[in-house]
Amino acid sequence: MIKINEAINNVNISMKKMRYYMFTKEVKYIIKDNKFYLEDKEYLLLKKIVVFRRLGLSFEDIDEIKKNIKLYKQLNKIKNLIPDGNKYETIKIIIDEIMNDNVDFNSMNPDKYLEMIDKYMAEGKKFYMFNEDITYEDYKSSKFNFEYMVMITLVSVFFLILCLVSKNDNAFLLYFPFFFIGLLLTLFVFYIPIKLKYYKGIMGLLRRNYEEE
Repeated sequence: MIKINEAINNVNISMKKMRYYMFTKEVKYIIKDNKFYLEDKEYLLLKKIVVFRRLGLSFEDIDEIKKNIKLYKQLNKIKNLIPDGNKYETIKIIIDEIMNDNVDFNSMNPDKYLEMIDKYMAEGKKFYMFNEDITYEDYKSSKFNFEYMVMITLVSVFFLILCLVSKNDNAFLLYFPFFFIGLLLTLFVFYIPIKLKYYKGIMGLLRRNYEEE
């Protein structure tokens, strides 16, 4: 057994967070001599939960992992949401380590990954800290901006070609309304729907409980 205070210090979470886990029965505790303890198996469970929460998995994801052992499916969801250069990019290193170890929820050794996470956090790397929501702006990928820029470029090139090949001296003014309409169509057809779909996907995957600190 281990005292609650010692357990939360070891995994670097607050007492408020621990009370939340205890209240929701994510982690079961025992009382002995008016003090709170975790049995070894519950302490191990706590460490696994903290690892996955640091990586950005929701409680729904963790429950699915515990029930269906779909560990790699959930980890890949998170990994695919983090583009290169993002401030949460270090999370992918931990995910790759877990996947390379070829473990499931029952066989994984959380101490190894907690040690790695603590090391990277000491270096200033970003992990989910339980006191903030991971937002769309954190996870947005530059590739969607790139796609939009490609479409704008194509519309612009087409407009310039029309102006150059036209024999009308007022070709620019003549075709500009169509160019403007083309930009608007590009915005509403290629950019906004992709952004909205991506936003909804992230918010659905990374729902957070507001009871958390």
